[in-house]
Amino acid sequence: MSSWPPIEPLIAVVPLGESALDIFQNENPVWDLGEGVRSIFGGFLVGHSVAAAKKTVPATFQVHSLQSVFVKPGNPRERIMYRIERILDGRTLATRLVRATQGNVLLFHATIGFQRSEDSGTAKSAANGVRVLEYDMAMPQWATQVSPEDESLGSGFAMFAEMGVPQKSAEESPQDPLEWRHLPGEAIRNPTEFRRRSFVRIPLLSTDDHATHLTALAWMSDAWLIYTANLASPGNHPLGIWRSIVIETTVNHSVWFHSPTVKVNNWMVCERKTSWGADGRVLIQQTMWDRESGRLILSCVQEGMLRLKVANL
Repeated sequence: MSSWPPIEPLIAVVPLGESALDIFQNENPVWDLGEGVRSIFGGFLVGHSVAAAKKTVPATFQVHSLQSVFVKPGNPRERIMYRIERILDGRTLATRLVRATQGNVLLFHATIGFQRSEDSGTAKSAANGVRVLEYDMAMPQWATQVSPEDESLGSGFAMFAEMGVPQKSAEESPQDPLEWRHLPGEAIRNPTEFRRRSFVRIPLLSTDDHATHLTALAWMSDAWLIYTANLASPGNHPLGIWRSIVIETTVNHSVWFHSPTVKVNNWMVCERKTSWGADGRVLIQQTMWDRESGRLILSCVQEGMLRLKVANL
């Protein structure tokens, strides 16, 4: 377990100052992805925004949704300011608008929804005289037929090898707090038939606090997600997808959190797919379950920009 760094420093935010109401900044530097990379990994903006917004709602409220837009790439060497606007404070629901900025430059904005956790659950709703619908998508069968402890499964960096990234680049990547176990990829012709099947967890967390686990899950929701389109299209360019990329970046990212008591240090089941690509954009879907209970814990949709070199250049 000691090979994975703790995630808490990566998702921590602090108030900008006593006089700066509802303005926060990242407590620690974000990943510096090295020379030639002038952008911030989107998971930091997503996770920090959830963490900052959570500090402005009552302790009994937990995040249930996030809809966000990436506007500018940002500089990983500068602090990020998170300005919170209190849109709604209701009895059971709260809404926050978060703007992430560097100087006067808007990098990212998100609308984040919270629900009072005391109101969740069928039994509690019935006690209040309210009937609710309760159902979720079943966990796929492969997740019970394969063990995440199987040593033949690919590690986190297996994805880079599949995309043709030189091993040196993978080794120089930041140390990932996520522990991945990828099932072998399948040879497919149609990218929409591709499924990235993985187990994932965050081994090192120092607390059982629900808000910390949900914030970590928000950070995780963007981890390498856009590369799903690369993996689904391995033979669609003579140069290879990785070598032919001109631009690849996230445009928007939406997440729905289905379990306020999720524990992300337990194994989770993750499926990723892409359903559409055109006009220089791709659409990616992600679904996650708790492996032990089979409970659906997260749904996510991301739109990205992906443009390739002309093949004869």
